[in-house]
Amino acid sequence: MKKFIIFLPIVCLTLSCVTTAGVTEMIVWDSATNKKVADRIYISDATGGEMTVPWGTPTITDRNFTRALKDSIVNSGLCESISANMSDDWTLSAAIMKLENPSFGAMDFTHKLTVRYILKNKGTSVFNELIEAQGIGKFSDQRVALYRGQMATEAAAQENIRKFLAELEKKLNLKSGKPKLIK
Repeated sequence: MKKFIIFLPIVCLTLSCVTTAGVTEMIVWDSATNKKVADRIYISDATGGEMTVPWGTPTITDRNFTRALKDSIVNSGLCESISANMSDDWTLSAAIMKLENPSFGAMDFTHKLTVRYILKNKGTSVFNELIEAQGIGKFSDQRVALYRGQMATEAAAQENIRKFLAELEKKLNLKSGKPKLIK
């Protein structure tokens, strides 16, 4: 009985704690293209994210979003590598503007994420857009509400990055190797 009394609070705390959105779950894996913006792009750390508190709603940290964005860009083929040199010709910044979480009690959670992406070439802005996307955490995939909320947050981030990659490709009218801005 004594072991049960100690074990029960640990189980309850474990099930009620939520973690930040995971990097791997936010990466876009299926957006491959042979078109590229540049050989290298410098990507500054994302801004606007926040840490998740144990009993709060799921959030996205700047660090995790930046890592997912970098991996997604390389996976897509829009550049060959990510530069560590902030004085490179091509630079990208991303600012998380808003993450809307639903109130608890819903069976399926729909989270909405808005991010501003700014891509510059030699200091001149060639892409400056707000991208909105949503992700769903379904009850059939996860019965625990906090984890379902985390799934919705990760799905919203992944879809946001996917939409960014598609909009960038469309706006820059990417041909094999050389970007050209559509006016």
